[in-house]
Amino acid sequence: MASIYGRVVSNVAEAPAAESPLAELANTPSVGLMEAVSAACQDAPFTSNATDAAALAKAYKKAAAFGTNAVANGTNRGLNADQVAALHLYTLELPYAFYSTVNASIGGYGPYGRDGVPHYLKYCKLVLEAMALLPDVATVTYRGVPEVPLPALIGEGATVGTKVQWWSFTSSTETSDVLRDPQFFGMGDNARTVFKFHVKTAVRIKLFSDFGGQTTTSGGGGSAADNEEDDDDDGLVNGGDEDEVLIRPGTRFVITEISSYPGNVTEVTMDEVVDSVDDEVDNYGYQIPKQVVAGVAGGGDTGDGGASEPAAAAAAADPFGPPPTPLAQAQFVGGTLTLETAFDPMAPISI
Repeated sequence: MASIYGRVVSNVAEAPAAESPLAELANTPSVGLMEAVSAACQDAPFTSNATDAAALAKAYKKAAAFGTNAVANGTNRGLNADQVAALHLYTLELPYAFYSTVNASIGGYGPYGRDGVPHYLKYCKLVLEAMALLPDVATVTYRGVPEVPLPALIGEGATVGTKVQWWSFTSSTETSDVLRDPQFFGMGDNARTVFKFHVKTAVRIKLFSDFGGQTTTSGGGGSAADNEEDDDDDGLVNGGDEDEVLIRPGTRFVITEISSYPGNVTEVTMDEVVDSVDDEVDNYGYQIPKQVVAGVAGGGDTGDGGASEPAAAAAAADPFGPPPTPLAQAQFVGGTLTLETAFDPMAPISI
């Protein structure tokens, strides 16, 4: 079964960045997932490895079907098919864990450093635009990092009061029990760090994930009835034991507490810092519009699950946001990723 464990427990540390590796998002066009994946396939990990390129093509097809089904079933929460598919692709572990390649590039810890970032800008922009349509959540989340020295994660000499900024998309979970997995805590005396985030602008993505999105054999997306259970006012289903919360790249945190525990475990508590409405401009070089969908302002929750009067009026005029864009089938042929425009998104997917 798919799990978010691989995304919320990761033994990597970002390379320092003097400036935002995503600054060119300001000059990056908004595109669909087909074009975003095609651009990514021009990067070295895929041009030099036909097997990975073929696996990404299959992952694209699976995500595309999920997005199309979500729109058809009304579980898209105002996102178009490409936006849903982009989030779903981020959560896939099989047939290819695309998130790991994207984060290795923008985080600078992959074999090619940040040289490949331009190839992923279209995908990053699509994901960030999808996140902008979903309500921000203020909650406590957790992330585990084994076998990496703490200074490599938060900076040499960092202590309480130090500000930390990571550039990768950061997956975290609202359920700390995920970090009780023997694979993490059963590692002898190797260094392990638990990050406890107090987030303010993160986004729940379980509804769109390979693990939590009520998927079906015909590509996923669930049905409206399947997704009615909701104990929050953010309009998104949660529950289960692995609730994934995605933190945007460039989010700023300040360390508020560092605690040591037996077994070489360190817990670092960090509070998100939102200095001004210009934070996104500082991080990305431009501000991602906060759109209004299904009665909820994407930039945050009004507290009662509804939207402000202007937001409600906009939602009434266009309750589901932009229309779905065409999705395509991907396959690997002769060393090149080709994308066919016609395929049945409801057909069973063979991976």
